[in-house]
Amino acid sequence: MSLGGGNIPDTNDDNLSNGTFNHVSSNALKVYDKNSVTDCHQREDINLIEKIANGDQLAFANLVQKYSGKLYTTAYRILSDSHEAEDIIQQVFTTVWQKAPTWQPKGNGLAAWLKRVTVNKSIDRSRKYTIVSDDTEIEIADDSPRPDQVIDRNQLSEKIEDALNALPLRHKTAIILSYYEGYKNSESAELLGLNTKAMESLLHRARKNLQDILIQNGINCMDFEV
Repeated sequence: MSLGGGNIPDTNDDNLSNGTFNHVSSNALKVYDKNSVTDCHQREDINLIEKIANGDQLAFANLVQKYSGKLYTTAYRILSDSHEAEDIIQQVFTTVWQKAPTWQPKGNGLAAWLKRVTVNKSIDRSRKYTIVSDDTEIEIADDSPRPDQVIDRNQLSEKIEDALNALPLRHKTAIILSYYEGYKNSESAELLGLNTKAMESLLHRARKNLQDILIQNGINCMDFEV
């Protein structure tokens, strides 16, 4: 698949679709009232999806251009690998091409659905290479950081990224969704298939683990809110 709007391969990968893509006219879509959608971005997305359902590659390219950057950022934050993130985004838009004929606007619309697919695929991909349990406790070094230790902003960003990558996968994802992607706990819970209370508990453990790793790496978290 070309993200620039080239030919889209017909794939039988069960992870990308419930079945192979067969072209279906937009007339086969369930009837809904576009005028009931008040958000202009959602109306635009619905129009694009209808065109994509009819095989319009220009509409597909426009959708890719609209969302690929944000979705890539999300995938990269979870996977910490540019090539893997690019592959995930290709899978996401292959899914769009395949499911356009049956996609229905609901909830927060296409943007939220694309983010959910991206997060789920990124988590699934990361699990293939992760052997650490989600409940693994972080070993803390005995040495305490010097109180006068100063780290410049670039070093701090690097250390935070390293600490995130050292977290168990679900902890890392919880931090990313809440603090980097700006999701409410209820929204993050939906993406991760949890109830809100479980999400809050997961986020609490994730923050504690992240703080422990940062302290271990010489960052005093007393004045640094994670």
